[in-house]
Amino acid sequence: MLSADVSLRKLKKRIQSIHEVDLFKLVWCTDALQSDGRLRHLNGFRYPAGAENASFGDPLYVYKWWLETLVGLSLSTPRADRRLQGRSLDPLNFNNILLLKDALRITEDREYKASSVPIRDHMLRIVHRQIEWQISDPSPIDLARTVSLYGGPKARALIENKIQIPFANYVSCGFALWAQFQTHWSIKGQSDMPEMGLAASDFESTLKHVSMSLAEAKEQSAKLGVKPRSEIAFRPSLLRQFPIIEIQDEYFCPLAQLSWKRTTQGLFYDVTSSSGGIRNEVAKNFEQYSRDLLGATLGDADWRQDQEYKVGKRPFRTPDIRGFINGDLSLLIECKGRRMSLDAKYNRNSRQSDFEEIAEGIFQLWRYHSHVRRGLAVDAQAADVTGLVLTLDQWHLWSIDESTSLHSLASAKADNFPEIEQIDRIPVAVASIEEVEQTVLRSSLDEFLQVARRQGASEYNGWSFLSLFRDKYPGRTRTIEYPLLERVFAEMPWWQELAP
Repeated sequence: MLSADVSLRKLKKRIQSIHEVDLFKLVWCTDALQSDGRLRHLNGFRYPAGAENASFGDPLYVYKWWLETLVGLSLSTPRADRRLQGRSLDPLNFNNILLLKDALRITEDREYKASSVPIRDHMLRIVHRQIEWQISDPSPIDLARTVSLYGGPKARALIENKIQIPFANYVSCGFALWAQFQTHWSIKGQSDMPEMGLAASDFESTLKHVSMSLAEAKEQSAKLGVKPRSEIAFRPSLLRQFPIIEIQDEYFCPLAQLSWKRTTQGLFYDVTSSSGGIRNEVAKNFEQYSRDLLGATLGDADWRQDQEYKVGKRPFRTPDIRGFINGDLSLLIECKGRRMSLDAKYNRNSRQSDFEEIAEGIFQLWRYHSHVRRGLAVDAQAADVTGLVLTLDQWHLWSIDESTSLHSLASAKADNFPEIEQIDRIPVAVASIEEVEQTVLRSSLDEFLQVARRQGASEYNGWSFLSLFRDKYPGRTRTIEYPLLERVFAEMPWWQELAP
């Protein structure tokens, strides 16, 4: 069997047999071929029968994360132009992406076998790699969350200062660019879009912020993969921050979904290194958005914000959100807006500090329950209370043993306080805001609480919140419409008329 190094050299040799721009076109065509509604835009692209209908597990299906990896590897692999004169692989032939995919798959398999990563950790890495590609198309939920989190005065001012156009225009340009890249692998220049309230200068500023020249992209990509023995499947992707590549005033976007993600979820990149005041504003906005969402969908409960109280002379704060049913305290929620680093997603050892923050959230909920039980807090004692740590990122994706360790870490913190008794250590679920968004549109209040209690129980360690809901209520479709669309309409009135 060939070694991982030999396989990687063979893969790079194949990568070197196609010009960068031709690879961008080939990736775009493949993505369009196997995405809903885009087949009619593939003029001249040749593919075998069935490739357009291929799905997960089909030999003709090319996973989106493989396409992203191929683009990144192409950018980081040097080319000798003299080897390509007139002999670049045809970007309009689907068989060529299969050649590259097979070489990539073999290399990834051999790199894993040469690593010392346990199989359960490797499976979790695969989940993290794939999860962001499960839902790719623009959604008003993405927009409402983006406006709610990053539309505060401090974050808005920071973003507008960086991009030099209004916040709403930037996000609107992101949608318009996504729409154009659905039908074209590249664009040249931009004109006004009065129906969206956008000027050509808005697009110019947006493109400048989310694109990079080919030369710069190659230089930066080469630096991303320099970590010794870094497996290509789990290397950072330049496309997450710069999804558009500029070549002689022509803008290519191999994976259109990433242009949309950059101007919504990707606003994180613009505020991550900002002052604590801006990060705190985003965190408070996350709490407010979550409370508004719960109030609008699970209105049978009274959802209250946090407030200060004292135990003796020492000040404390209640959990970020408290849910009351008929006046009885029923659900305690701590919101954690910290994003997962790439190392945290792909390296168990790098998750420890982040785990401590989630464990701290569980401990805080237990401590507050203890204060309530002993009559020290602002709320009256309740007989049946559930906890939830609500995260902005995919912190719920971990192994069973990591979930067990997380609760053990929280227990170790609580053990330092004898007054936090076993009765105070209520079941605490951990869920991402995207999971909660999808669940509350399909569940009743009682069903939501049942899933939270179930996921917080030790026998369901390692289960995700949404998976548990689907397991308990199979086939459940959306029962209500997303209720916070007015936030989108207020910022971007064009959405009501132009959005799909």
